[in-house]
Amino acid sequence: MASMDYSGQSSVNPFTASGSAPSTTINMTSNSTSSVPYLRSSKKGKGENSQVNQRRRFSNQQKSVTDAFMVKMSYRLSLRKKFYKQLSMLSDIMCFLGILGIVLMIIETELTFKQNNDKDTVAAWSIRVTITITTAFLIAVILLYHRAKLSLYCVDHSFENWRVCLTNKKIFLIALEVAICAIHPVPRSFPHREEEIPQTSDSTSTEIVPYLDAHIDIDVGLGLPMFARLYLICRPLLYHSRLVHDAGSGSIGYLNTVSINFLFVIRAYLKQWPIRCLLIWATIVYLSASWALRACEYQPNHEHTPFTEGLWLAATVFTTIGYNTVAPLTHCGRTICALANLCGLLTAALFLGVVTQELALRRW
Repeated sequence: MASMDYSGQSSVNPFTASGSAPSTTINMTSNSTSSVPYLRSSKKGKGENSQVNQRRRFSNQQKSVTDAFMVKMSYRLSLRKKFYKQLSMLSDIMCFLGILGIVLMIIETELTFKQNNDKDTVAAWSIRVTITITTAFLIAVILLYHRAKLSLYCVDHSFENWRVCLTNKKIFLIALEVAICAIHPVPRSFPHREEEIPQTSDSTSTEIVPYLDAHIDIDVGLGLPMFARLYLICRPLLYHSRLVHDAGSGSIGYLNTVSINFLFVIRAYLKQWPIRCLLIWATIVYLSASWALRACEYQPNHEHTPFTEGLWLAATVFTTIGYNTVAPLTHCGRTICALANLCGLLTAALFLGVVTQELALRRW
């Protein structure tokens, strides 16, 4: 059945022409066929983005942890450098105060020896007051030194408070060091000028009785232990050594579990400058023993032994020869000779070891 439209053309209905409904066909375009893979790719892209974000967050966390670690490490290194400078300065001050006290003690004792009956003078009393003041400063510097050393130990071992490192052994060593450095001739009452009583012809002369073997002046007994302050020289040698400040030496020592202490530095010095080190050691011991023998020994007229005889006696004892021309009479002098003999044996052993090593390494 045809129908006429307003334009004058006929249109045929396809349903009426064929008599049956046409077959239904679906034309799939390219966009519709790729929709499922697109969904999969979008899910995959989201998963990759989440992994990338997780990696970024993890890397940022690692970076923040690394930055915090580096900041903490740089802070610890700066503290370590600060404490090393502080220890070096304090060791120099301790060495200066210790040697100054020994020199003042020798001057004061010599001034006292020149007086009759070893009476105090104003100059000797003033020097003793100065020794007391320097000793007080020395003890204060020693305490500051040990506190800085404990702080350095805390920095090296990541401790927060230096009191944690204060063990009973360290307390005992600090107390022993303070006790050794605290011994010195103390000033007594201010000396007054006494009028000399003129001797008359009626006064009977008394015979001079020699001192006993155990006799020792109280000033000499308090002054001789001050030579123990010479150990303070070891600390400037340690903290001014290149082995302590060199980063390479410190790293090698840390990796090989070798502590760079005073004994390590002395062994290095003995290997590098053996003759120089032995000469310095022998000179210090020899001069100290000579003056100590001069202060301990007396002549029959109650005068102290001259320094030249002390030098000769110390030389014969230090070299273990013993000519028996001069011998100590007091217990103090015998003790000094025994210590000088031990130091002489140690020096001779070190000297023989150095000579043997030099001869073994030398080509003939």
